[in-house]
Amino acid sequence: MFDFDKIIDRANTGSIKYDVFSGRDIIPMWVADMDFAAPPEVISAIKARADHGVMGYTIPQAKLKQLIVDRMESMYNWQIQPKWIIFTAGLVSALNCICRALCNPGQEVSVFTPIYPPFLEIPEVNYCNLSKILMINENEYYKIDFDAFEASLNQNSGMLMLSNPHNPSGRAHTPQELEILAEICNRHNLPLISDEIHCELMLDGNTHTPIATLGDDILQNSITLMSPSKTFNIAGLMCGFAIVPNSNMRVKLQSVVNKLSSHPNVLGYEAAYAAYKYGESWRMELLDYLTANRDLVTSELSGYKGLKVCSPEATYLSWIDCSSLGLENPTKYFESLGVGLNDGTAFDAPQCVRLNFGCSRILLKKALDRMKNA
Repeated sequence: MFDFDKIIDRANTGSIKYDVFSGRDIIPMWVADMDFAAPPEVISAIKARADHGVMGYTIPQAKLKQLIVDRMESMYNWQIQPKWIIFTAGLVSALNCICRALCNPGQEVSVFTPIYPPFLEIPEVNYCNLSKILMINENEYYKIDFDAFEASLNQNSGMLMLSNPHNPSGRAHTPQELEILAEICNRHNLPLISDEIHCELMLDGNTHTPIATLGDDILQNSITLMSPSKTFNIAGLMCGFAIVPNSNMRVKLQSVVNKLSSHPNVLGYEAAYAAYKYGESWRMELLDYLTANRDLVTSELSGYKGLKVCSPEATYLSWIDCSSLGLENPTKYFESLGVGLNDGTAFDAPQCVRLNFGCSRILLKKALDRMKNA
């Protein structure tokens, strides 16, 4: 048994999540990292590597690539090759490198909104244009508007960036939805870049389908981004990877990564290996704990003062529509109650907030009480 109820003091540790509210009585429920200690085996691996004493430049060992290959087969029945794997310094770095590698200046990058904020920023910094397609919200259940997406495509379309499971709503797109999306992208020769870093945080027994597994055409027309960072709470070690079956795409991406990006550090590689090798029992207990936290958020806030709350099928993030409150700035309002949430404006949804329930239940209850007892 792992103690997810334990409260670890993160104040004054350089934590983005906590130190931004330093000196204020605000419970941080925003940045997407959890408050739980990483699995014991991960911590032991980091300590053992640090004891070596030399922290020089490093390359991923073959055993980590093979572990990823084995994991893709065991979890998704997906047979990948070690040479398809390109390690990156996290998701945002990977998306920037992919945009630079695959798109020409002035091309359009398509995204479905609301969406994780860097998706909205990456096209501009890579001299591309942003094409936003609003998702269909059916009673806080977000779906892709396939007709609007296809209608938006033109000869200047460069690629699609997909978030699956979806951040911020927690939707786990079904295989049927992904098949439709893959067919549209294939028909328009549009590369599909799939952010799947929350794929091992499936709640309620939901299963994840990597979009690249849905046929040879989409396999060759997609790049899949994964990482142990969210699942095992090691995001600060900046170790992620891209799975790139298409050799042409792979050569282009590797060239950009080599020239423009930093690489995972030595401790990041060690932590990734230990997490995937030894962390499964920890992950399974985590999923039970997160599911109970999710249920608490949904039951406590749904309908309260007109709040509309998504019940995520994956992740540790709740997306909350505050539009019925008639507030100019919902985030500032909840901060005045002592709870720090993500501002939906950054996700292209100004009347929404995002709540991170990846924390001890005691702290979560305290935050929810503050939100309800105004």
